[in-house]
Amino acid sequence: MKKRPRVMLGLTVAGVLAVPVAVVGVHVTHPRDEAGYLAYLKQYGDPQSSRPLQVLPPTAI
Repeated sequence: MKKRPRVMLGLTVAGVLAVPVAVVGVHVTHPRDEAGYLAYLKQYGDPQSSRPLQVLPPTAI
């Protein structure tokens, strides 16, 4: 096997493996904060309107 196809194959494999590692890394380092999001909605309201929400959306059980 020549050097150039081997390098191209290595770069392709590295790229394919980098995507799931990046996605998992983002989920681990930035977990979702549902309570914080609902507190933000209560204080600042819906970004589509200029008034605070009167009733918060239901939370998942």
